[in-house]
Amino acid sequence: MNIVVCIKQVPDTNDIKWTENNSIDRSNLVSILNPKDDGVIEFAKKIKSFNQDAKITAISMGPVQAKEILQYAIARGVDEAILLSDKKFVASDTWATSYIIAHAIKKLSLKPDFILCSTSAIDGETGQTPAGIAQFLGLPYISNIQDIIRFYYNENKILISQNSEFSKNMIETEFPVVLAIDTNLEISEPKVFDYIKSQNSLVSVYSNDFLELKEENIGLKGSKTLVKKAYKNQTTRDTLIANIDDGISEILSSLNMEVNNEN
Repeated sequence: MNIVVCIKQVPDTNDIKWTENNSIDRSNLVSILNPKDDGVIEFAKKIKSFNQDAKITAISMGPVQAKEILQYAIARGVDEAILLSDKKFVASDTWATSYIIAHAIKKLSLKPDFILCSTSAIDGETGQTPAGIAQFLGLPYISNIQDIIRFYYNENKILISQNSEFSKNMIETEFPVVLAIDTNLEISEPKVFDYIKSQNSLVSVYSNDFLELKEENIGLKGSKTLVKKAYKNQTTRDTLIANIDDGISEILSSLNMEVNNEN
């Protein structure tokens, strides 16, 4: 059994800067593992608990420094780590990102039974990439998955719980399948030995020289959506410091508000 975990290195969203193309400038930013990806890794490990021969492969797309989150994934129990990194991939939107990752999965012959992604990343919050990967690979896709209820390995089926906006559901599906995970599973922190092991583990890096994707389908050229304008929301408000001894009526009057004497 093969499990592919898609994870992402994201910038600290409190200090985002923008390029001239209105994409996020990721240079010189403090970067972290997308918070929801912790749960994705844990979900993969839970699948593996039903089949100890399963192999978990973490895959990420980003700059060379994204190796850090892949080594962390290894420390968390992932068996293999792959980084897709090329300047030609820069400024890819969700369409181009899905295209690159899906074709990498095929090119590398990963033959996944499960492809696991988080429902969204904090640097975009679109939630479109998992569905895009499923579309390019011709696989079924289910979102907002919380936990595994039952695993039927001999039948290639799994019973999973889903928390949608309006209901809680139980879904039985065959695999291979793409799942978007949004779980509250307890996160198991790596031990010192796990970190040491991960630092000595190989992260395989592949560029577009290996994938051989047409440039009109990747990066800014291949992106179907472009950000017209990006800005931080600025909230301003007038404030009044008032002494309660002045009386409610006087305070409200100074704010041009009427007093309802019935209350």
